[in-house]
Amino acid sequence: MAFRWMAACAIAGGVLVCTPDAQAQSAMERETARQLMHEGYALQAKGQHAAALEDFRRAHAIMNVPTTGIEVGRELAALGKVVEARDVLWRVARMKDAPEDPAVYRTAKEEARKLTESLAQRLASLRIVPKGSGYRISVDGTELSEAVIGVSTKVDPGEHVIIVQRDGRRAEVRVSVGEGEVRDVPVEIEGAPAAPPSPAPATPVPDVKESRSTGPSAWFWAGVVGTGAAVVVGGVTGGLALARKSDASQHCQGDRCLPAAQDALDSSRTFASISTAAFITGGVLALATGVLFFIEKGDKKTSAQPFVAKDHAGIVGTF
Repeated sequence: MAFRWMAACAIAGGVLVCTPDAQAQSAMERETARQLMHEGYALQAKGQHAAALEDFRRAHAIMNVPTTGIEVGRELAALGKVVEARDVLWRVARMKDAPEDPAVYRTAKEEARKLTESLAQRLASLRIVPKGSGYRISVDGTELSEAVIGVSTKVDPGEHVIIVQRDGRRAEVRVSVGEGEVRDVPVEIEGAPAAPPSPAPATPVPDVKESRSTGPSAWFWAGVVGTGAAVVVGGVTGGLALARKSDASQHCQGDRCLPAAQDALDSSRTFASISTAAFITGGVLALATGVLFFIEKGDKKTSAQPFVAKDHAGIVGTF
């Protein structure tokens, strides 16, 4: 496994110089860093601080030495990013000394210490004070931990966007703060989110149980009686029809009958019709009574009703 040691390099007289005992980067990387630093200085001289910062960042990522780091801190400060500038400069100032370090390293670290102290005067402070608990608060997209809520939080001078969230609600606060200014920002989200309307309680459906009598119903007995009456009527009128036909036959010879036989024949036909209708009605009532009996004894909810029409009879209902 190959190990790479930290290079000790510095910009001296516009040239990136590395000590012989710390060649961690390849020649290609060192040359790239040297070129980035030269380009960064040129952009810095033109006041193009954002572009210069990008070149210095890349060079510092390669070399990570005081002379590259201090330029990153200077450009951040020039762009008003004071908080980040101080963080970078503190890291540069705290880099460990080595006997072989060139003098420019010690100079860069000393300058970094002085810059951190001077930049402290430019820092602004926001003290975000929520009214109540349960808040989530972020400043410029960075969520604050509970430890810094309610105390002075160091920020860059300028405008800041504060997002406050609680109970599913969200509020946005924009605030501007000047260099060295300390500003309290009370935040509050009033009320709790409206609860969804409760569904109306379902109307209970009464548990209607089919009442069952201990014996056959009145309709059953009515059917039995009706059936019996129809059979009796049918039998009597049938017998009368036969008797009247027999009386008529005494006055007839083949197909030829005397006038005296006509009344007997008419009576016979009438009684025969009544008998037939009575037997049909009895049959329907017997069928209906039987069905009703099984309905009352069964578990299904059914209904049935017999009917007699002019030329037909039957049962209607649900089975």
